[in-house]
Order: sequence, then C-alpha cells, then structure tokens
Amino acid sequence: MPRTLPAIVTVSAFLACLAGGCARNDRSANTAPRPALANDDAPVTEPRPPIEYTNTGNAIDTTILLVNRHELTVAEVLYGLRKQLDALRESNRNDFLRGAAELLRARVPQEIGSILVYEKALAQLTEQQQTLLDAFVDKQIDKEIAMAFDDVPAKFEQHLETYGLSPSQYKAVVRRRMLVSDFTRERLIPKVDVTRQELLAAYRARSADYSTPETRELLMIEAPFEAFLPRRRRWQSSSDAVRDKARSAARAHIDEAHAALRSQPFADVARERCRGVQQTNGGSWGMIGRPLQPPYERATRQIFTFRDGQYSAPIETSQGWIIVACGEIQAAEQESFATVQAGLRESLVEQRYNQLASEYLSRLSESATVSAVEPFMQSAYRRLSALYDDSSPRLGLR
Repeated sequence: MPRTLPAIVTVSAFLACLAGGCARNDRSANTAPRPALANDDAPVTEPRPPIEYTNTGNAIDTTILLVNRHELTVAEVLYGLRKQLDALRESNRNDFLRGAAELLRARVPQEIGSILVYEKALAQLTEQQQTLLDAFVDKQIDKEIAMAFDDVPAKFEQHLETYGLSPSQYKAVVRRRMLVSDFTRERLIPKVDVTRQELLAAYRARSADYSTPETRELLMIEAPFEAFLPRRRRWQSSSDAVRDKARSAARAHIDEAHAALRSQPFADVARERCRGVQQTNGGSWGMIGRPLQPPYERATRQIFTFRDGQYSAPIETSQGWIIVACGEIQAAEQESFATVQAGLRESLVEQRYNQLASEYLSRLSESATVSAVEPFMQSAYRRLSALYDDSSPRLGLR
C-alpha cells in the first residue's frame, strides 16, 4: 500500500511542509525552524586538492568505489545513464562502446561530487527529518511502481535486478538524488541569467516548434474497381474480361457522381454514391497537412491548390476512380514571442542549470578521497558491454 504523506514535489517543499507541521497531526512541529540544507553563506565552489587514490594492497571489489565514507557502485552509475546509453545505442550502434565510455568518464566525477554534496546536505537534517524524508522517498517510489510497473512491485524489482540493483539500493539512490538536486538548484539557479536577446535568438532558431502548418479537410468520393465485380469475386482471381467490365462500371459510376455535384452538396453525394471507407462520413478523411501516400498522392496533392468547396474531375488510380475536394481550410499559425517567452525562458534556464550543475559536481569531485578509480571504471565498462551486448536480450529501459 502506498504510504500516506502529503503530495510534495521537491525536498524544499517537503522541508517547508515539515516546518509547517503538515507531516503530523499535532501543532508542535510549528515551532521547529526549517533547517537549511547547508550553510547558506558557504561558497558554491570548494577547495580542490588533487583526488587522493588509496589502495591497501588487499583484494578490492572493483564494482564499488569508496568516496570518503560512502560507497558508489557500478550498478548505480549505469542505472543513472540507462536512458542516455539506450539513445546512444539507437543512434550510433557501430561506435556505441566508444561513446558509452565517454559517458562513463564524464558521469563518474559527477557521481563523486554528488556524494560530497549529499554528505553536506544530510548533515543539516535532524534525525526526525531524515525519518520523514525516507517516508517521502518511499512515496515517490510507490508512485513510480504504480505508473511504470502496473503497481506490481515484483516487476519493479525484476527491472532493478537487470542492472544489479536491489530495492534498498535504489531507495538510497533516489534519496541522494533528491537532496543533491535540491541543494544544487537552490544555489545555482540564481546564477543563471538569460537575456532578452538570447530568448529572441532561441525563438527564431526554434520557430518551427512554435508554428502549426496549414491543414485542409480532404473530401473524397471513391469508386474502386473491385466494388463493381460480380458478387464474391476477387480482383486478383478475375479474368481480364471481368476486370474490364468492372472498370467500365466504376467509370460510369464516378461520372454520375461528378454530374450530381453540380446540384448537390459534396457530403450528400458522397453518402449516396461513395463506395469507399468514408461513405458514412460524407467522404471526409479529416484534416491533412500533406498529400496521402500512393495511390492517392497525386490526387490529394491537388486540394492544396483548391479553394474551400472546390472539387476535381474524376481521377483514375491503380485501384479505381476518385473525386477529391477541399473542405475546411485551417490557416498556418505562428505563436508569438510574447506567448512562448515564459516557457522558453524556463527551458533555457533549466538547460543552463543542468550544465552548471554537472560542471559543479565534477569540480567538487576533485576534493574527494577516492579509492581505486581506474579498476572501478574498467568494471563499469565490462558490465556495460555485457548489458548492451547485441547477443543479449533487448533491455526494457524505462
């Protein structure tokens, strides 16, 4: 059963809610001040002595990287990269492993830096707050299981097992990710600045994303040859003589329909005389932004030069005779800069924040005491190669 906690989106909101007493029924929590995740006066950057590599000379589990007093596992790193790796595999299968190695090299320092931030953020929480944070994390995981795994924990656990993660390990990953994201966002977002000129440049570069092309309603009366064969006969098995007779009947039928259009609305003629799939819809195929595929491509291209209500002469295709017409016309639209400015700014700020956060965590990793980095990288590469081996079953990435 999902845990009962308030629906909170971020850790900051969680802590604010805690300070307001929403996590308990009594009002004693109202007197508890909200603790900061870290010293607000502390500089964003940290002293960066060279990474200290330690090796005791004893046997080392190379799938675990010791960062200060915390462990980082190969499984955690690869799970965090799974979507990027899957996209890379689809776009660059021939050179996948080289690109994957580059992703690994960039990701590990960020993970190390995130552990340092996590240590600092966690130290500012009381024991009670940590307990409530765990409950909040449980709730988020419950939501993920419900939405992505049909509310079946066994499916979720099987998914994690593919990457070598246990549910408890995944919970620790989510816990760290939430605190680190909140910490970096509070400190780095104020440093992101997007000027109006940059917004305008981005708007022009993405103009296609903010435009809707002209669309036109396709109307069609069809007289397929096969509809005029004798009952229970098929076109492929019919003789040439039977086919010729069907062709003539289809032509006569479409000529009658074309003549009827002079005095009747297109929809009425289509309901009465169309022998195609859209007869009951008055021949309407809905709005289209480009011609249909063959055998209708040449005929349907015409409606993009028609005025609304205009129809064609009978047109022969490989399957029969048709008449096409242009119904409603919806003009192309371009969203104004003023309309999209707020969303565009948010997108650019988020993009730049992600870049700043990655750089910050990578720089911060240089102040960590780390054991056996190179063997860890080699283990990660071997595990990655095994996971994405083409001879292995396709991974169901989420």
